[in-house]
Amino acid sequence: MEIKLDLTEHCIETESKLIYNRLIRRYFKSINNREDLELAIETLKSFLEQVDFSELRHTYPELAGSEIDASLIISFPQSIVIQLVDRQVRCSLH
Repeated sequence: MEIKLDLTEHCIETESKLIYNRLIRRYFKSINNREDLELAIETLKSFLEQVDFSELRHTYPELAGSEIDASLIISFPQSIVIQLVDRQVRCSLH
């Protein structure tokens, strides 16, 4: 599953929470594509619960909010990869 992140105004944690909340609202308003929304919601929930965002922002300052876009590529439980413009970041889970 791939989720686009806009890190121009927020750090990766805040942006992920905003997307998660947006998906929850869309789920309750929608009667179509609920299975896809459920998968995205569960995936983001696991990401938010299992990643050490403080360490991630410290190690990769551009994830603290910058002029970049990123893609979150998640295949639980195997891997979490953040695709930046110039490289991939593998997330460690706690």
